[in-house]
Amino acid sequence: MRAQLLLFGLVCAAAVHGQRLYKADGSYLARIEDGRVYDASGSFTGRNDDGRIYSSDGSYLARLDGDRVYDASGSYVGRFDGERVYDASGSYLGRADGDRYYDASGSFIGRSEGVSQREAMLYFFWSLPKGK
Repeated sequence: MRAQLLLFGLVCAAAVHGQRLYKADGSYLARIEDGRVYDASGSFTGRNDDGRIYSSDGSYLARLDGDRVYDASGSYVGRFDGERVYDASGSYLGRADGDRYYDASGSFIGRSEGVSQREAMLYFFWSLPKGK
């Protein structure tokens, strides 16, 4: 589930222009339009519907409840603590610094452009809404 949630962390909300996510190497990763997420090839990968995350086929993947993230079965997956992210066991996953994102080791993993920090963190650290 973590792998599924890792790709979505980056792509949860953008408009046609300027709301994009980029990998550490600068390559384009995804864009968001009206809560719908599209990968670099333009394929629809899922949507964020008021904190409920769905895959491209409409399968329910996860939900946000305040600072907490739960998978489709209702299991606790992790939480946000300001600009830091932790998994269900409390292990530190990484952090945001403005529009730049770093993993637990401090390595730069990507950046966002016009995407809210929370939504970018969902994509980078939990891969939502990439899905199965």
